Amino acid sequence: MEVSTIIKVKTVGITSRLDLKKAAELVESIIGHLLTKSVDVKVESRLRIQGVNVERIPLNNMRADMIITVGGDGTVLRTCSMIPIPETPLLTVNMGTRGFLTETNPEGVFEAIDLCFNNKFKLDRCMKLSSSSAKWSYPDALNEVFITSRQQGKVVGVRASKNDVPVMECYSDGLIVATPTGSTAHSLSSGGPVIDPEMEAMILTPVCSSTPTHPIVVPSDAELSISLLKSRGAKIFTDGSFRGTLRSRDKIRIRRSKHQACFIRFKDEFYKRLENRLFFPIRELI
Repeated sequence: MEVSTIIKVKTVGITSRLDLKKAAELVESIIGHLLTKSVDVKVESRLRIQGVNVERIPLNNMRADMIITVGGDGTVLRTCSMIPIPETPLLTVNMGTRGFLTETNPEGVFEAIDLCFNNKFKLDRCMKLSSSSAKWSYPDALNEVFITSRQQGKVVGVRASKNDVPVMECYSDGLIVATPTGSTAHSLSSGGPVIDPEMEAMILTPVCSSTPTHPIVVPSDAELSISLLKSRGAKIFTDGSFRGTLRSRDKIRIRRSKHQACFIRFKDEFYKRLENRLFFPIRELI
């Protein structure tokens, strides 16, 4: 995390989860608050809001100095994968289940916006993963790249190599390659370690492996290649979204992306979020 440089906010974008009426109502209130600050406001075109006259624009065309997300981690991941300028600072408002990636709650959103306009915040820059095959390049992943069987309930065999040196073979429900940010998500639930956000690394985590394989952490400057073993094919997901199918001879290359995700933070509270949102007990010694 680093101290913010001064950001002149002239245009603010807003996106939100689409299935919650309270989220739409909060977006309407946020728009009203922003318009008092004489800034241009752009709202994702799919949002159902009423009583406000602002520009509506698809998320993949939303160019702004700051984007506000209203929702949970899924909304954050969707935004990160779609906005045209990946490093646009995000102010994340929690209206999800856990909201581990989010920074403020609905009650504190107006204070948070005011702090942003007064440049009283920090920027948390998070690495992303770039993945590609011989024919396709996939959207960058903030959390993880996941390779799994094409057939539900079937295991997939994979070989993972670091800089062309084999480091892992397993037959499992799939293989996760996660960032430090993603170490608290699917990788963690599959037995992977939590990585301190000050570290930059990639985590290879097998899911329900039938072979005695454990997670491996490799440097962020490594290049990983994933190939299939005796398989009829597989599927690839980035940040939980299906991106395509793999044939038996396809090889996926994964490396650190040249792009980052950029979050607005007011406090350095990673371990507090672990305690409160992922139920990691941290108790004081008596």
